Amino acid sequence: MFGDTLAEHARLVITQLAHAEEHLADLRDGTGGRVAIGTLLSASAELLPTAIARLRKERPKLVVKIVEGTNDVLIPALRAGELDMVVGRLSELRDRLNVVQEVLMDDIACVVARRGHPLAERGELSLADLIGWEWILPPQETSLRRQIDIAFREEGLEPPPHAVDSVSLLTNRALLIDADYLGVFPAQVARREAALGAIVILPVTLQATAIPIGITTRTNARLSPAAEVLVETLRRTARDLAQ
Repeated sequence: MFGDTLAEHARLVITQLAHAEEHLADLRDGTGGRVAIGTLLSASAELLPTAIARLRKERPKLVVKIVEGTNDVLIPALRAGELDMVVGRLSELRDRLNVVQEVLMDDIACVVARRGHPLAERGELSLADLIGWEWILPPQETSLRRQIDIAFREEGLEPPPHAVDSVSLLTNRALLIDADYLGVFPAQVARREAALGAIVILPVTLQATAIPIGITTRTNARLSPAAEVLVETLRRTARDLAQ
């Protein structure tokens, strides 16, 4: 155990030293820098890409590394210094993870299906009406999956037992469009997919999935100038999207 702890601290120190030269160059230049961002699906559709596009107009030399995944993968990478921040649905385990969270905007997950799905023609639906269909859901270890399960149990129902576990947007979209699967997307993703025309949002509320989207950083971490500017850009973008 002591060896693992020492190794974790050593990796963090090495990572910080590796970034030190980049930070000094950024302070001299002011138009570049490097930011490594972990993102969950909830932020990858609109909030994060909009903020990055805005920031790179101000900092054309900025190098952005994006790692998509779930919190069980991204938070350890953040704590090891491999990521500057994680942007997406905030984990409920903040105190145990020893991280700092900042709320940017609210989010709730939506049940989605292909346009033309038999359920899409119904005016009113309950979760009970969705039992028996094939589902695509986030993996069991994710907060969103736990919240989806709670939403079913609050209605006295058992969650879908044999769902496809996936956070791959491309795979999920293909399964939804090519078959009669049901899926659960964060609101930003669901709205964007619905605007493209192939996916519809079903009139079902998953109240248990209501949780903020925000920024997660290491406790007591000092962000680089480029990362600090990205944080401010994310704040402005979230305010604009909420209007």
